Parts: sequence; C-alpha cells; structure tokens
Amino acid sequence: SLSSHALPPAVASLMTASDSPVKEFYPLEFKQDPNGKRMAWQWVVLLPFIDEVSLGFVDGGELDYTEQLIGASFVVKNPQAASSCGCGTSFAVK
Repeated sequence: SLSSHALPPAVASLMTASDSPVKEFYPLEFKQDPNGKRMAWQWVVLLPFIDEVSLGFVDGGELDYTEQLIGASFVVKNPQAASSCGCGTSFAVK
C-alpha cells in the first residue's frame, strides 16, 4: 500500500503478510458511505472492528516492545493461550 513504508518494522509483517493472524483487521481498502454527501472527502469511512468472539481470545493480553542484541520486536503475552508457536503468530486457546 501507499503508506506501508510508515509501518514499524517489528509489526509490518503482521499487517501485510498473507498468513498473518491479524491481517483481516488491517485491510488495504475501506468501504465508504457517502452519507448523503456529494464530495468524497465528506464521506464516512467504515472501519473494521474486532468481533466479540475474537476479542475474547486475547482478553487480558498485553503487547510489549522489547529490544535485545538480536533486534527489537513486539512480544504478545496472552493469558488465554495454552501454547504458542515459536514465531508468535499463532496460539492454542485454553
């Protein structure tokens, strides 16, 4: 996308990778509602939301940013996860 260069490197793949577990919450295009207006800049942008069921899978979770000698990254601490993969992109629910 036109603004993908502005994404923090640590989360860029979460927002752009085709197999990202959160990609559906970061669409490349948004639906717009003219809401009776003629000029596009007056239209309402319909933003996606996280449904209640999905939100329950991360309830109480924390997103932390860490810097180490091997690099910087975001770390997800999810109390709802029974186990997770080594790369941090998926987890099994308790």
